[in-house]
Amino acid sequence: MSDFDLNEWLRGFVDGEGCFQISVRNNRPFTFRFVFKIKLHKDDRPLLEYLTTRIKIGQVYPKNIDSENVSSTWEVAKKTDLLRLIEIFDKHPLNTTKYLDYLLWREALFMYQEIEKVSVDKKNNYQS
Repeated sequence: MSDFDLNEWLRGFVDGEGCFQISVRNNRPFTFRFVFKIKLHKDDRPLLEYLTTRIKIGQVYPKNIDSENVSSTWEVAKKTDLLRLIEIFDKHPLNTTKYLDYLLWREALFMYQEIEKVSVDKKNNYQS
């Protein structure tokens, strides 16, 4: 399957199964975590592992599957991985109302990154 075909298939799959999340980190005030997830039954784990390997982003959890776990999750949370995911969805837009979730999540991520950059710049200026 070509990369183009994979990305076209992915956007349809994400329309049905994907989840864009923003959560507050409890141990660090005013710090947020941006995550994209697809959670499936553990029998579908090979598909999630294929996506991780083929697209080269994210991780599949739990790391080791056992009888206690009934599901597996493909989670994309690293900054560089999130930017790669955004690159894919900007070129291959989602088709359902999930597209609106994506747009809000994307905008929040970029705003947050800009705020982080300004904070780091201010901190470096104070230390100079």
